[in-house]
Amino acid sequence: MKFEYRGVNPLGEFKEGVIEAPSIDVALTQLQAEGIVVTRLTPKKTFAFVLRKGITLKDFSVFLKQFATLIDAKIPIDEAMRVLTRQTRNPTLRQICYDLYNDISGGMKLSSALSKRPDVFPPYFLKTIEAAEISGNLSGSLLYLSDYFDRQYFLVNTIRSAAIYPVIVLISALASLLIIFGFVMPQMQGLFEKANVSVPFITKFFFFISFVILNYWWAILIFIVGLTYITYIYRKTPEGRYFFDSLIFKIPIFGEIFSKFYLTRFLEIFKNLLKSDIPVVNSLQVSSEVVINSVYRQALLQSAEAIKKGSSISEALSKFPDVFPPVIIQFISVGELTGRLVELLEKLTNFYVKELQRDFDNLTQTLQAVLLVVLGGIIGLLEASLLIPIYSLTKQIGAI
Repeated sequence: MKFEYRGVNPLGEFKEGVIEAPSIDVALTQLQAEGIVVTRLTPKKTFAFVLRKGITLKDFSVFLKQFATLIDAKIPIDEAMRVLTRQTRNPTLRQICYDLYNDISGGMKLSSALSKRPDVFPPYFLKTIEAAEISGNLSGSLLYLSDYFDRQYFLVNTIRSAAIYPVIVLISALASLLIIFGFVMPQMQGLFEKANVSVPFITKFFFFISFVILNYWWAILIFIVGLTYITYIYRKTPEGRYFFDSLIFKIPIFGEIFSKFYLTRFLEIFKNLLKSDIPVVNSLQVSSEVVINSVYRQALLQSAEAIKKGSSISEALSKFPDVFPPVIIQFISVGELTGRLVELLEKLTNFYVKELQRDFDNLTQTLQAVLLVVLGGIIGLLEASLLIPIYSLTKQIGAI
């Protein structure tokens, strides 16, 4: 694992960089041994939905499929990279292929050459390639990785598609409400005051909101900007990151989907690493980096430490019931007892993939219903707050 650190060296100079260690405790010990007073030490971030340097998941998946096809055709790795350098359209990925071609032509192993670009190739990817080099099944591993990124690409697009509708509706509703409170409400308030019409409490409340927006918009803007900045700074701290990462699981409708999404990533990565004969502790540590959510990361790292001390996988994971549902613990426990852990992990992965697809299919309909009820209620209150005094005004005019 890689960790980003910041601290002060024995000369009193500020120093920051990246250190590689099996755990955060070991990394801290290594830095302290060098005389560095550590002020910040966090796991190095890896990609989540889009690869860095302008490489999308789709670009990366196509690259891996082409690479696997060339390797399966018994073309040497360096020659395959030379071909990919010519065929790859993404300029950043083309440059990476060229660099890999030069390194491999110079005698470097593929995994070693890939490890020079940790900003693009994460630990999970490198571990899989290292295992493939040992087993001799490089093309099969590349095809698996390509399918994995294809699935991630599908999930990301599904999330984006599901989010487009509510975002458009919310922006349109917000714009409409601003127009009502900024222009309609002040005019109606003036009309009712001139006619000396008694208005109900709900109407007075909306008039008050209109007054605040018109006269203190600058204070509202400062508050929003300040709150956003404070949230951003707090999100950068380990405590803040953990708070917000745990908060997303409490969001109605989306919380359960996020939980299944992270579980699917963990199960698929963990299963493949074990299938590649990578030790359980290392598999959990690598999985913790790819899952990216700090709640899952801490649970996996602490589970890895418990397994080091002799605990079984199911016992270690069962200490985090809010993170790992009972069904996962049961499957893993049976897998450990029967020696069919990888097989059962694959069944679990397929189960959660289908669950995610089903949830995404229902998500848009659910959001439409929720937004319809909420926005309909707000608009109904606004209409009622204006129609009641208008009715009173009409009665006064009719009585004249």
